[in-house]
Amino acid sequence: MINRKFLFLFSFSLIFIIVVVLVISRFYLPQDKLSENEVEQIIANLYEGELQELIEEDGIYKAKWLTEHGIYHVYVDAYKGEIYDLQTDGGSDIDTGELFVDQENVLTINAVFEIVKQFVGDDIQIQAIELENVRNQAVYEVEIVQQSGNGHLTLDAMSGEVLSYTFSENRTDNQNDDKSNATFISVEEAKRIALTEVSGVVDDIDLEESNGRYVYEVEIEEGEIEAEVIIDAITGDVITIIWED
Repeated sequence: MINRKFLFLFSFSLIFIIVVVLVISRFYLPQDKLSENEVEQIIANLYEGELQELIEEDGIYKAKWLTEHGIYHVYVDAYKGEIYDLQTDGGSDIDTGELFVDQENVLTINAVFEIVKQFVGDDIQIQAIELENVRNQAVYEVEIVQQSGNGHLTLDAMSGEVLSYTFSENRTDNQNDDKSNATFISVEEAKRIALTEVSGVVDDIDLEESNGRYVYEVEIEEGEIEAEVIIDAITGDVITIIWED
């Protein structure tokens, strides 16, 4: 009886020690630092270009990345592989004292890149991404190059919500000046307008260009019926409502 009790206590203690060792190795032991080749591949997966220079300092890889739009300075966590900042050549260096504040709850650059692509389309080039504090709210300011012009987005750094989007069209002599610097209504405003026309739950919202006109396509579900509300992205006017049974 004593032997069985001793064996039970010994087995329990051994299992407990193994669990403690696993927890410590998972959360407390230092992670392996990424190699330069791994960091280069992380950047290449997001931005087309060629590595010009890569140095590591205080747990941050600083890469000089050459693209068809110029030189980018990309800052990558040497252990997690997260991209913390992206600047064009001549842009200000990151201030790590402010950049990593509450970093655990702030979206990574990778996540911001995906949100921007989902919002405006895949055919873009990121020109700059900066983490800012605006009226005690952490936001990402994103500059992008599109086929027909340049865009600027402001995103909530925590939730990823697109707070504003402006677009400056590449002008030609015969284009209307009124369209050369268009300020779009926010996604939330488009949702509000759509829900005043159709009651229900917003299932999806996309910004599209149709015949030279930017529109929000807002999909709303109402029971088993779906409706798509088309809204002028600049004026907020409702263009049409498409009902789907």
